[in-house]
Amino acid sequence: MIHGVRTKALKVIPDERGRVMEILRADDALFMKFGQVYVTTTLPQVVKAWHYHKIQTDHIVAVQGMIKLVLYDPIFHWHPQPNVDSSTQWDLSWVEMYQ
Repeated sequence: MIHGVRTKALKVIPDERGRVMEILRADDALFMKFGQVYVTTTLPQVVKAWHYHKIQTDHIVAVQGMIKLVLYDPIFHWHPQPNVDSSTQWDLSWVEMYQ
């Protein structure tokens, strides 16, 4: 796993009215601050790939289907805070999420 990446097992609670799943709370250890919330969908057999942020924290959940999230730990000379202490520098890993 890439240095600094954390995961959380989510629990779906079904009843006769439907389902509920708590994703993130302000008192969760994973919570840092609020930035934005968005929803995206992907059609079957379509790949959305290689979207890059210099510095960003994302919280991602699959509400239906499966996500294979590929992570890369780069270091660039122009980066304001290069991750030179990362034990996973230059590594590639992935996380599979499904509902």
